[in-house]
Amino acid sequence: MEKADSQKAKTDSNSAVVIPFWILTSIASSVGIIIVNKWVVQTYDFRFVLSLTTLHFAGQLVVLESLAFMGYTSAKRMPIKDNIILGSAMVASVMFMNLSLKFNSIGFYQAIKLMCIPCMVFIQTTWYQQVFSLKIRLVLAWITIGVAIAVVTDVQVNLIGSLWGFFAVVTTALWQIWSGQAQKAFGLTGDQFQHSIALTVTLIIGIIALIFETSFIYSEQVSVFDHPFQLSEIFYIILTCLFAMSVNISTSNLIRVTSAITYQVVGHAKTCLVLTFGLLLFPNDRPNGLTLAKNILGIATAMTGVVTYGNIQHCAKVGGPDWIEQIEISCQSIQPDTKLVL
Repeated sequence: MEKADSQKAKTDSNSAVVIPFWILTSIASSVGIIIVNKWVVQTYDFRFVLSLTTLHFAGQLVVLESLAFMGYTSAKRMPIKDNIILGSAMVASVMFMNLSLKFNSIGFYQAIKLMCIPCMVFIQTTWYQQVFSLKIRLVLAWITIGVAIAVVTDVQVNLIGSLWGFFAVVTTALWQIWSGQAQKAFGLTGDQFQHSIALTVTLIIGIIALIFETSFIYSEQVSVFDHPFQLSEIFYIILTCLFAMSVNISTSNLIRVTSAITYQVVGHAKTCLVLTFGLLLFPNDRPNGLTLAKNILGIATAMTGVVTYGNIQHCAKVGGPDWIEQIEISCQSIQPDTKLVL
């Protein structure tokens, strides 16, 4: 018994360090890649998104293979069938999200992304018989509503964009659920999982990039092979590859140590933090009046839900009452005959 208690305490201690580390790494690398990608596109007019994504995964493959060869990491492979399924799911998620952004307004694209959490809950409840308590569902709904208030604007709906958005939500939900299940089933860390699928993803996206971003489809003026690369541009492209690898590995590890839904919650928190920093650091771009009030209300609503969700998950692990249960206990002490069940 003492040994089991000691092991549990060690696991809880590790979780207290590991989970915040991957959350912070995910946030930092996501913000970093957004900034550097934007710099490459605007400064050097490099608009070949598929080719850039191919370079990201090719660079990730080279780095992870090199680290494994030198003994700094241990390579661990999934079966070929699982590599193909998971690699294809990841490519589908990226491609459909990009198509959704292309064919939808920014507001509708943001609204579509908010549907990932309800889709995950539906899939896990229907296919995998996972049970979510009422309070978890209410908190997730609260977070989604808060983010919607903060970021969703100019919603314009069209049939083609809606179809791409539907496929984007489903493939993203499945990819994140399956990646978490695969890591646990095969005992993989985040870097081992990304190492395992890197070649598959690189080949798939590389073939698509060759079809759509070379003279096979377009004229020579827009072929990636005819782009005038500069030395400084190559440096920033390499930097985006490093950020992309950090994003992929931190995402996989965060899903592994928590869940796909928790990763989505962190993603919404990240959106609110980016919006908050934008309001604080760039006063010239700050909206006025009703829009500013809407942003502040949405951020406050979402972050309240994020903190509450974190409290529920933490208390479930340590076995103590969360905030909602404490409120329930307080209500029962005031009105003993009333029972609130969430």
